[in-house]
Amino acid sequence: MRLLYFNPENDLALASNDSHYTPPASALKMATDLQRLPLRWALPRDLVLLRDGTFIDAQGHPTSEISFADARCLPWGWSPLTIEVFRRSGVPSSLLPSPAQMQAFRLLAGRATMASLLPRLLQRLTAAGFGAHITGEAHVCTSLEEARRLHALFGESIFKQPWSGSGRGLLPAHDGRLTEKNESWLLRTLRQQGYVMAEPYYHRLLDFALEFWRDATGHVNYEGLSLFQTTAGGVYAGNLVTSEARKRELLSSFCDLSLLDAATIALQSELELLPPTFYQGPLGVDLMMVQGPDSLLLHPCVEINFRMTMGWLALHV
Repeated sequence: MRLLYFNPENDLALASNDSHYTPPASALKMATDLQRLPLRWALPRDLVLLRDGTFIDAQGHPTSEISFADARCLPWGWSPLTIEVFRRSGVPSSLLPSPAQMQAFRLLAGRATMASLLPRLLQRLTAAGFGAHITGEAHVCTSLEEARRLHALFGESIFKQPWSGSGRGLLPAHDGRLTEKNESWLLRTLRQQGYVMAEPYYHRLLDFALEFWRDATGHVNYEGLSLFQTTAGGVYAGNLVTSEARKRELLSSFCDLSLLDAATIALQSELELLPPTFYQGPLGVDLMMVQGPDSLLLHPCVEINFRMTMGWLALHV
């Protein structure tokens, strides 16, 4: 039996690292409006935790007689707040990550993981003969001076908060020098989250993702493609729901499918090398096609989401 819970505010809660964090009203409204969404992927014995702390069964009926003997928690995402919510709903501590496990997972879920994985991924694809068709660069900055230096090197940059998602927590910087407003944002992020990601600003033409599933042993299975839309500012706007064959057909006009398949295999291998944690569940890796000097290039790892995603949901609709 799985205990499902829709908490789309999880990226914000993970950034705060506070078990008593209060999400903004807009995030709470979305969470409440869509609290029954896990019924879409619920199995017959699963239960869904609602925002008022009560449970419903897989048919949507309220239930109060719950045996946690063989239960496993599967929220949309994990954070100290998620643990507190489950605990308040009566879930035994034995089914929840310990503080040490949660802290290790939080570090793994930060963008620094992507920054360390990306060079190895590019090396794999280059060795496979795709070096001329890929791009990607990301750096962890722990000081404003380092951010200034990288921005001067890139000319156009995008800075990212370590714990953010769905296109949030991004700061594009297009001028040759950082503005006072840019630097205030960077200093605030450094103070609150410890580091900031610095990347070249890529001229994005297509967003998509590869959806994986990590099991209890750390093995990673590939589940399918996610084609999604974003706003001009990079904020998630919606997913395409269609067959895998149709998604591959659409991608083929942007990317050689042999490169896509090689990137999928390389990502699967790299994800299996990540440090072990309590986490088992979806892993969504965002990719994008960008305009290079002479041709389109694949950025094979823009972001790793250690949680459920709308792309994962689109595979199950």
